[in-house]
Amino acid sequence: MISLLLLIIKIISPTNIQIVVYGEHEVYTRELTNFYSLNDVIIIMLSTILMTSSGILLIIPFRVRKNIVEKTIDTSNVLNILNKSEKKIYDIIVKMGGIAFQSEIVRKSGLSRSTVSIILDKLEARGILIKRRKGMYNIVVLR
Repeated sequence: MISLLLLIIKIISPTNIQIVVYGEHEVYTRELTNFYSLNDVIIIMLSTILMTSSGILLIIPFRVRKNIVEKTIDTSNVLNILNKSEKKIYDIIVKMGGIAFQSEIVRKSGLSRSTVSIILDKLEARGILIKRRKGMYNIVVLR
């Protein structure tokens, strides 16, 4: 918001320059209007860059969230090929909107971490889900 205000002020009010030349018997003056100094141009450029980057950062997260929410999960074909524990984990991920942390799956399923990890690896090998490493956590996303 500050960048926009600064940009508008700088564009609306350009600098006026007055040139004064002293002669032997006369003084000549001339005024140049609507002149943008180097400082004005730099401020306008920086304000424009800040506004553009802020706008991009505000727009991108909403698009990502929108794509995640609009994703529908078809469970009819997948459930036929899964065993009991795989179905349990698959159902947990579906109930969480198709995205879950591996630690949440362990907590909600009641299975051990190693068992959940092995089952998730099998499901990933079948192309049912994707495991992504984010720092210290694994994020599981259904395809």
